[in-house]
Amino acid sequence: MGEKFDVIVIGAGPGGYVAAIKAAKSGLRTAIVENRRVGGTCLNRGCIPAKAMIHASSVYKEMQEGDRFGVAASDVSYDYGKIVAYKEETTDKLCQGIEQLLKANAVTLLSGKGTLEKGKVVRVAGEEGEESYEAENVILAAGSKPLVLPIPGLDLPGVLTSDELFQLRERPESLVIIGGGVISVEFASVYANLGCKVTIVEAMPRLIPNMDKEISQNLKMILKKRGIDIHTSAAVQRVEQEDDGQYTCVFTEKEKEVRVSAQYVLCAVGRCPNTDGLFGDNVELDMERGRVVVDDEFRTSMEGVYAIGDLVKGMQLAHLASAQGVYVAERIAGKEPSIDV
Repeated sequence: MGEKFDVIVIGAGPGGYVAAIKAAKSGLRTAIVENRRVGGTCLNRGCIPAKAMIHASSVYKEMQEGDRFGVAASDVSYDYGKIVAYKEETTDKLCQGIEQLLKANAVTLLSGKGTLEKGKVVRVAGEEGEESYEAENVILAAGSKPLVLPIPGLDLPGVLTSDELFQLRERPESLVIIGGGVISVEFASVYANLGCKVTIVEAMPRLIPNMDKEISQNLKMILKKRGIDIHTSAAVQRVEQEDDGQYTCVFTEKEKEVRVSAQYVLCAVGRCPNTDGLFGDNVELDMERGRVVVDDEFRTSMEGVYAIGDLVKGMQLAHLASAQGVYVAERIAGKEPSIDV
């Protein structure tokens, strides 16, 4: 058995690392477990890299259209490899900043896959083997992962999640995006700006259905002006691989079958709690539709174990997870929470 801590946080995303730092600042002996890079989805595979690519592609698009502002630019081009490098450099700097914050606040970083065992023991499986650690309190902040629907063909090699699309080293010539939410629209904007042929297929009657109707309508017009094809009220039936290496998304729209082919298909239908390997044998927390059930103070059904962020019911937002992390850390430290969540 390894060291014993007052608090062990599983997951170093916006909820986890903020909770760990707050706990450490309150005088609690704190450790945080992460099997990838600190910063979580938002920093490594979500908001931040997406915004970096949006910025880069928007600069290229604006230079192409500069003439209408009286700014002439000829032979404008881009290097996709450098755009990817810019995205990764942005992420790297922020990850290093978080690592320094953890170190400066004496938070122990445990590298490996964290699993909650009985008795508030956290097992960490890393490259150098396994070690178990005891804790007075455990905060589960493992975040989320891309949701993949049970649609035939989504396991084909050319069907990607957002995680995998970020790893491409060459710009797709064409892309079909299943889903019309925020993730979909961000990627559609990036690749349309860079000259990729983009098609969005959304099951609901409009894009970003969780937002105001007026926003959705305006967004649809903007995206269409950028050359993006949009199909709403469209139910995807399957994805097929063609002999020429292309992938065809087959969907029904207005009771008619429609087929759209592209170099890649992106499945961007949302995200779900990342509970893979989070619970050990005989550890059964109360769950509801894949999410960990918590009370008003984020306590789970196991005493001394809390859950925050994308693991619990609510909006999947980085700043909300951070606020929940602060709330829980202050509760554990016996303080009145400074944030009302």
